[in-house]
Amino acid sequence: MTDARRRLNGSIGLLAGALLVAPLSGCASSARDAEVAQGVAYESGVSEYDDLFEDFAKAQSVSSEVSRRLKSTQKNLADELGLEKGADVDEIIAMVDGKASELRSRGVMLYAEDAGRRTTLSTSGDASKADQKFAASVEEALSGLAELSAEIERAKHSTKKFSSRQKALQGGLGAAFRTSGAVARHKAKRNLEAVALLTAELKVSLSEGLDKLERFAEGLQVAIQAESSMQAEPAAVAEQPYEVEQPAEEPPAQTGGNGNSGGRWVAPADVTLDSD
Repeated sequence: MTDARRRLNGSIGLLAGALLVAPLSGCASSARDAEVAQGVAYESGVSEYDDLFEDFAKAQSVSSEVSRRLKSTQKNLADELGLEKGADVDEIIAMVDGKASELRSRGVMLYAEDAGRRTTLSTSGDASKADQKFAASVEEALSGLAELSAEIERAKHSTKKFSSRQKALQGGLGAAFRTSGAVARHKAKRNLEAVALLTAELKVSLSEGLDKLERFAEGLQVAIQAESSMQAEPAAVAEQPYEVEQPAEEPPAQTGGNGNSGGRWVAPADVTLDSD
């Protein structure tokens, strides 16, 4: 084989490889350029397809809002606590913990009660207006986090069925868009491919957002409810002497100078025994 023939065959091989790769890479590129991938509302005109695109857009919207809403909650609470701009979650939780401890030292207790998406935080004792304002700011933060958590959970639940719904709709493209034309069918196909491509990323984003939210909320709850766990321990200790002094078995009847031979033996201070 001549050198010219070898070069020709090599060129043909490279061209064939490029033709095979181009559709695959072009598919991914096209999917990321689709309307749903860009967060743009898209309607295909076929209800079954539009239901999926709408659900995907809602989950996307929640995911994109998590970071902003968490930062907003942090900023509002940090401002109320007098922290510097940009205070992180750990600094905020530490400040809430310190403030709650200071309130307890003055006899002001904080009580949290969950009512659906709303967390009610009340005070007992001689709470000042500043104390009540602090409680209200923590209450607002916890309620906002609870509401966002519910939205994330709903979005996560909807993503579980995206893959199966996408595959079913992909298989029915030809029939569903038979009278809509090639352009409409191609746009629907491209947006379906975007759903398939981005669902895994969306699930990860929602899970990470929920983890951050729960860490913040749990830290705040522990900080304001620390007194509850501290109060439970002394009560248990106080019962111990009584339990230790209880005899394992019923002792024999005691016969004292008063002729009483019945009844259980009790503490010596309550019984007079004959010295003879």
